[in-house]
Amino acid sequence: VLGSDLAVSQRPVTGNTYEKSPNDKCFELYWKAPSNLVRPDNEAEIIDSLLQNIVEAAKVADIQHIVYVDEPNGTPAGRTLLEKNRIPHTLIRPAGDLI
Repeated sequence: VLGSDLAVSQRPVTGNTYEKSPNDKCFELYWKAPSNLVRPDNEAEIIDSLLQNIVEAAKVADIQHIVYVDEPNGTPAGRTLLEKNRIPHTLIRPAGDLI
């Protein structure tokens, strides 16, 4: 399940995982992020890159179907990627905000 109301935040990488140094950072993708989340200036570019990675991973993993929730305040980038890459998906457009 993917949603269109996405946000990112830079966080420290979990120790002993993929870090090159103890101070490495990664970007975490949130759906319906809390209002106090510190967002980077280039958030739209990062979200586009993460969505592209998700779509590529879905193709490699042979995901058969994705549900995409297109919220009123969201970005259409994910839906556009799914359509462009011909990944079978169901589009849900709620009338109002999700809780």
